Amino acid sequence: MTHSRMMTRTALATIAAGVLWSHSICHAVIVINADPNPMQNTPFVSQSDVYGDMMTGMTVTAHFSNRPSETVPWLSTGNPQEGHATGPAGDWKLGQAGDTFSDPWTLQYLGQQNGLLTGLTLDGMAAGALGNQVVFDRANDYSGDIYGTPGSYFGTDFTTNPNPYPYFDIHVTYKGEVAVSTAPNAYGDIYRFLEVHFHGSDLTGNIAGLDGGDLTNVVFRQDTDTLSSVPEPSTLAMATLAVGILGIRRRRIRRPAIRPTGSPARIPNRADFAGNNA
Repeated sequence: MTHSRMMTRTALATIAAGVLWSHSICHAVIVINADPNPMQNTPFVSQSDVYGDMMTGMTVTAHFSNRPSETVPWLSTGNPQEGHATGPAGDWKLGQAGDTFSDPWTLQYLGQQNGLLTGLTLDGMAAGALGNQVVFDRANDYSGDIYGTPGSYFGTDFTTNPNPYPYFDIHVTYKGEVAVSTAPNAYGDIYRFLEVHFHGSDLTGNIAGLDGGDLTNVVFRQDTDTLSSVPEPSTLAMATLAVGILGIRRRRIRRPAIRPTGSPARIPNRADFAGNNA
């Protein structure tokens, strides 16, 4: 085989591999679903600005291809606005620093000898004080209202950076629709559970994941809100103001008229003396 022919074949093989690789990339997608069950209830949404160190009522479960799942609590790292969940052996970690609305989460996996990390389940209301429990806030509720549940304001659906993640499909399911005490029905924008599962491209559909070698991390965004047994201060202030205005209006309605000083007394009429004839 001549040198030029070998170079040609090598070039063709490289092009073919590149086409297949790009084909798998362009087919990588994020699939988002929502399951209202099991239905959840909470008194109020407290904070829509949530930082990484505020979510210590949450647990994180990592799923693997050839070993049991591992569930660990979310903890503050001690650094400002930063929290994380770390596997018992230290070979995986999910971390977040900053505002969950705008700042990313990072999943890292270094357990190359232990198979694939195939997904996560986050339970925002698993434990701890109510004020440290979280719900996962989607961008819209089911009616298209961007603000959704009272106190939650605008959220974000799960996205990756880059979006979509180029190496495999990501299937995301929000579970456990949450209703608050101030609304008769759930709005469909806040959920207790976030399930994330990795699959091969839509050409295969097989289970995929981080291998700890070539693929070690996924960076994503997901907004959260914290919960409370009392309304958010701004909501409470507005409600108090409304009650005060209503009270003032009622007092004005009920206040008796006062005759100006020096005005003449009313002149009696015949009706005043009816039935009083002696």
